[in-house]
Amino acid sequence: MEPLAEVSLEPGYRLDRYELLCKIGQGGMASVWLARVAGRHVERLVAVKTVLPEHANDVGFRSMLFDEARIAAAIDHPNVARILDVGEDAEIPYLVFEYVAGESLNLLHRTLAAEGRRIPPAVVLRVLADTCAGLHVAHELSDPQGNNLGIVHRDVSPQNILVNDHGVAKLIDFGVAKAAGRIAGDTATGIIKGKVPYMAPEQALSLPVDRRADIWSVGAVAYYLLSGSYPFDAPNDAARLIRAVSDEAPPPLPPEIPAPVSAVVLRALSRHAKDRHATAAELRAALEDAAMRSGLVATHEDVARCFAENLKPQIDARKRMISRASISSISRDSLRSLGQFKTGDRSEARFGMIVEDKNGGTVATAIPMGGDSKSLRSRLLFGALGGLAVSLLVIGAFKLGSSTARTPPPPEVPVTAAAAAAPSNEVVEPASTATEEAAVEEPPTIELPSSAEPAAASSSAAAAPSPPKSKRVTTKPAASTKPATTARPTSDDTIF
Repeated sequence: MEPLAEVSLEPGYRLDRYELLCKIGQGGMASVWLARVAGRHVERLVAVKTVLPEHANDVGFRSMLFDEARIAAAIDHPNVARILDVGEDAEIPYLVFEYVAGESLNLLHRTLAAEGRRIPPAVVLRVLADTCAGLHVAHELSDPQGNNLGIVHRDVSPQNILVNDHGVAKLIDFGVAKAAGRIAGDTATGIIKGKVPYMAPEQALSLPVDRRADIWSVGAVAYYLLSGSYPFDAPNDAARLIRAVSDEAPPPLPPEIPAPVSAVVLRALSRHAKDRHATAAELRAALEDAAMRSGLVATHEDVARCFAENLKPQIDARKRMISRASISSISRDSLRSLGQFKTGDRSEARFGMIVEDKNGGTVATAIPMGGDSKSLRSRLLFGALGGLAVSLLVIGAFKLGSSTARTPPPPEVPVTAAAAAAPSNEVVEPASTATEEAAVEEPPTIELPSSAEPAAASSSAAAAPSPPKSKRVTTKPAASTKPATTARPTSDDTIF
């Protein structure tokens, strides 16, 4: 097996039955990929989390990934992203969880802040109340003997709260969660885990923490989204920590925030854990009550609409990314079949895909990457030549069929002439009507000399002041396959 440090994860790489499509996130210890898993009758998209190559030999990081899987897999709640699988392939540990088709709360805040706006308070309260619902289930988890596991997320932040396209909040990333029986053990002395602006004072001081540390974090998120600044803001994280662990109270929220909402948020940010809400369920109830009393009630549909209206470019870009990644995956499947790939055999030819968006269309180009590219090029060349030969045969057959099916030309029309004895200026034409003449092209005209006395006709033509006209016999093409009816000749008529 290849050591993790020597493996370069890229689109098309397969971890067991999961094909990586594109990277959708990266943190300090792991990266997250959109992946495809093929089932018997249906395919679905999932998110795959893997340890970064630079931490390949760090047993602690690998253990943290498995700890996250063990903790989160036991949580079954609509407001927590579900863990679907965990495994290791080619010494690459990975964690598979549901793909949340949505955007983070942090992205919405930053987008609106760039325009001088903030998320509507009703939307903030709805999303955080849902987050508390998921947190409470995690806090209440027990082992088979009924002992509480003491799970604490320790990294509740706008980055770790996703909102799907239906307006439902999903809490993610239990990677630094505290829980009894962790393989990697608890936080070492002097090491702080989490994001400083949302870190409870006791967590910042590396003191023992319980679920009320997450309560403080939810309060910090609410304060940040409602006011646009951190509860204990400062130029850097060190200064923020100093302010957070002091007895200083955070500044009041802006005056436009209703008093019931401010009271709930500031209580959650109490310096001492005993002064906060006791559970996440209690905080959820307080947020919903404050929203009701302040007229700031929002439904999931309202939340979804807020995200869709303000993040339309980002949502469209995400959907295009998924579409391109899926097209590339389908192309790789075809090329893998042509190149006789074997899933999991890294020595076989592999392909990278360059996907371009040209004039609104998506173009996928296959690039051979490793393996027996010479033999593969030969197979591709012979395949292309074979396809060209078949195309030429089809075109030839089509042209041959077209020529044989062409309508045959009309038969020649017999031409009649007047009798030689007739006067030289007489014109004899096939019988027809004016309507028939107008319906056909201009017929050809044939000049015929008189057959009775050619020489005399010639001389008389020269002497006469008004020379007689030559006999003109006009022919017309038949309107059908039958010969056209002509004037009946006399016994002296000549038929040409």
